[in-house]
Amino acid sequence: MIGGAVDEYMKILDVGYNDPKVKAIIDGSATVLKGYRALDGDLSIDVSMMGIRNGSIMSIAPEGSRSLIAGVNSSIEPLFAIAYIRNLSIGRLIEYNYTALKLLMQTKTLDESTRKFVEEYGILPRDHPLADLLRTAHEIHWKWHVYMQVTWARWNDSGVSKTINMPSNTPIEDVEQAYRLAWLLNAFGITVYRDKSKSVQVIYTGVKGAELSQLSRLRRLRLRRSLRSRQRLVTLPYLRLRISWLGLRAMAVRVLRRRCRRSLGGRPMTHTARLVHVVKFN
Repeated sequence: MIGGAVDEYMKILDVGYNDPKVKAIIDGSATVLKGYRALDGDLSIDVSMMGIRNGSIMSIAPEGSRSLIAGVNSSIEPLFAIAYIRNLSIGRLIEYNYTALKLLMQTKTLDESTRKFVEEYGILPRDHPLADLLRTAHEIHWKWHVYMQVTWARWNDSGVSKTINMPSNTPIEDVEQAYRLAWLLNAFGITVYRDKSKSVQVIYTGVKGAELSQLSRLRRLRLRRSLRSRQRLVTLPYLRLRISWLGLRAMAVRVLRRRCRRSLGGRPMTHTARLVHVVKFN
């Protein structure tokens, strides 16, 4: 699997560099660099004789926030989704990729059924005429994510910001293979994220589906925490017993009520004293 992927990547590079248009661009850039004495051989001589002040010259930095502000793609990343929910500290934002929507409207292929499908899953139906053109991050095989990163890393001497996004049904073997392939192709390092691998994440594909799935997960989490708090036992060594949280709370309320009665000289509790009933133990 990995050996075949490496051979496939090298063949892709051969096809690209042998293309006449690509060769013309390379020759033109080489002419410009030669005029500035910036070819690899010239730079090696200068560095060996005079040294170099820069520890890092080229890098591809994270562009998530700035691309969001500008309304453009995030650096070398593909479309994450056509419709998605972004969780921020100020709340949840429902976002759409306007480049994709503009293309869909221009081609008059955004009918009612397509719109509902996009809102539900964040992607186009497979039988849609633009489905191959507007593929999102989870629809692209993970090896092509790795190919993209190592291709840009070849021309950078620092880090390359890129996430190897994988769908939620990706097996653990694919995650391992992605790391191995990146290592074989001399990547600086990679970041892999499997969708829904965390209970709460920053971005959810789709709008309606993300809202429902997030709500159901929160409900399950709250129910699980509630059951744990009721079933959890607390060890009280000085009393040599184990008691649940509910039992501990009831015991504490009874103790507080007795203390209030004593402080009131045995008289009935006033409204202030009855406040002990709302004491909560976390």
